[in-house]
Amino acid sequence: MGASMRTVRTDVLLALILLALAFATQISLAEIAPGPLDYLLLVLVAAPVAVRQFAPVATFLTMGCAAGMYLLVGNLTQADNWLGAVLGMFTVASLRRLRTAAVLYFAGVAVVLASGLATAEKTSWAEAALACVTLLIALMLGVSVKRKGEYTEYLAKEAVQAVARERVRIAREIHDIVAHHMSVVALQAGLAGRVIDTDRSSTRTAISTIADSSRAALSELRRLLDILRVDDPSGADSEDRREMGLASLHELVEHTRRAGLPVDLLIEGTPRELPAGQDLCAYRVVQESLTNVLKHVERATATVELEYDTDTLFLTVTNDGRTHARTTPGSHGIRGMRERAALYDGVLTAGPVESGGFQVVLCMPITGDGS
Repeated sequence: MGASMRTVRTDVLLALILLALAFATQISLAEIAPGPLDYLLLVLVAAPVAVRQFAPVATFLTMGCAAGMYLLVGNLTQADNWLGAVLGMFTVASLRRLRTAAVLYFAGVAVVLASGLATAEKTSWAEAALACVTLLIALMLGVSVKRKGEYTEYLAKEAVQAVARERVRIAREIHDIVAHHMSVVALQAGLAGRVIDTDRSSTRTAISTIADSSRAALSELRRLLDILRVDDPSGADSEDRREMGLASLHELVEHTRRAGLPVDLLIEGTPRELPAGQDLCAYRVVQESLTNVLKHVERATATVELEYDTDTLFLTVTNDGRTHARTTPGSHGIRGMRERAALYDGVLTAGPVESGGFQVVLCMPITGDGS
């Protein structure tokens, strides 16, 4: 609102300046004193500038026609009469479509030429050509300003979308980290509570697993927070900043086994180093799938199958247990996995299998050499 009012005040001031300039020029240089019609046309030549932001087309037409009419009925030809029309042409080109601006430009040229023909004894063709060229320059400047504004707006929208995408990515990372490790902590804490008086060995194992999961969660959260820091570009703590990936898959499987879920890991083909984003995507799919088994499935075993094809990675996580909580292919965790896969042109499917249990399958093209 404040910016709009400042623009209006600026345009009103500009209109007054143009009006004063036109009056001073015509009064001082006119061969005979201007009449009432001359004064009216002089007002129409400059005053509409005050509303050019709200009605640019009407402003240009009014000022252009008034300037042309003044050449016909006035007693002096002056370039000052066209300043308002030139400004109006610039405004139309910067606020309206190029087609509209072009039509109005040719209309302005027609007015200039018609006025020049009607007042050939007072107007030279050089002056008419100068007026046409001046209008063309105003048109080009207006189009340039408009395109620059559109590009700036596009960059602003891209920045907003980039921020939104980054927020989604961070939310996905936090969900995957917290959901997995806290699920393990909750399960092991419950186990320790049940056997603390009867099975000291199982209790110690459960507490040890809780400690390991807590440290792992803190380490991954620290890594994520370090990535978000913008005040330390030195690259310090690079080891803590490294992304998780399939190289850590054995650790994830072993950690899940200690949490109480038997997991088999099968790898076919020659393991390849994947690009960082794809590597993390595949790791998170396995992590989220095993977390879902821990949270929602009773007395299950799981199998993680990793197959490296020539240019495709196939990843399958299957469990044979009975679901005891509502888990659907459209759940938050599965939706997050699908979003991750889609970022790298991968396809993820998830659903129950005929023999019982649940299966998650990721098919992802390998787009680089991991360098």
